[in-house]
Amino acid sequence: MSGAALERPVFSAMLDRLRRGEFEVVIVWAFDRFSRAERFDQAIGEVLNLEVLGVRFVALRDPEISTPADGTRAARWELLIAMRA
Repeated sequence: MSGAALERPVFSAMLDRLRRGEFEVVIVWAFDRFSRAERFDQAIGEVLNLEVLGVRFVALRDPEISTPADGTRAARWELLIAMRA
């Protein structure tokens, strides 16, 4: 199914499973393949929501968006969070 579709049932099912704690990591090819938010700060918010659930986000093509593996926050990640505020 196209990622451009407003309804993404498989994506929604994945989010439900994440909320139930079934996964620890989400791996995507690129950040823009994960989020369809209109604004960058909204898209970062979606990644931060995963972090709150204890789920690590990994974007292979966009490693600067990936949440740190060791739980620390690099300066680049803090900048992304500041952009969201």
